[in-house]
Amino acid sequence: MAIVWYKELGEEAKVAVWKIEETEQELKSSLILKDQELAFVDMIRKGKRTLHWLASRVLLRKLLNLNETEYLDTRLDEHDKPFIFNKSYHFSLSHSAEYAAAIVSRDHLVGCDLEQIHEKIIRIEEKFLSKEEIAFTDHSQKVNHLYATWSAKEALYKLYGKRNVSFKDNIHLHPFEFHSPGEIRACIQKDYFFKNFLVHYEILDGYMLAYVKD
Repeated sequence: MAIVWYKELGEEAKVAVWKIEETEQELKSSLILKDQELAFVDMIRKGKRTLHWLASRVLLRKLLNLNETEYLDTRLDEHDKPFIFNKSYHFSLSHSAEYAAAIVSRDHLVGCDLEQIHEKIIRIEEKFLSKEEIAFTDHSQKVNHLYATWSAKEALYKLYGKRNVSFKDNIHLHPFEFHSPGEIRACIQKDYFFKNFLVHYEILDGYMLAYVKD
């Protein structure tokens, strides 16, 4: 496994993409896993899904600069958002096909998404985009534009970290011209919550990466 893309976002936040080339046993050897975590890995044993779970946590350890003896206690809160119980860091993980991605920050909420690019996304654009967002889609680069919007919304969804959030109705993107790397101004509006964000996106070897911090 090797980091193929890395970026620092200010002094205390960083994001990276890792190519998964190891076996399950090789990944396990880089982790400290307790019995309940080993049981979970056995439960999800479905080839790539197991490798994704393990690899994303190996990458998380790398970004946190943990030594070989430090245990990383990741848990889920009441909304099923992952958090680190024994360290004061925010993080987000993603994975797709041959790659894993992670973003960490000491002081900011963060979100990231990594997607392998396929033309099939065209069939579902109306499920996650508003009419206004569909209207400003760049038809000369439609597939890439749609993946930028999907990944941006997914990254924002992970940052927000609460249930019952609609990509179409609660996460809104401002018009943007597609180019890679690029940025999208966006906002989350849900009940009494409203906040603006700047999402970064980039194409990497046929994958779309999007990441954001508050």
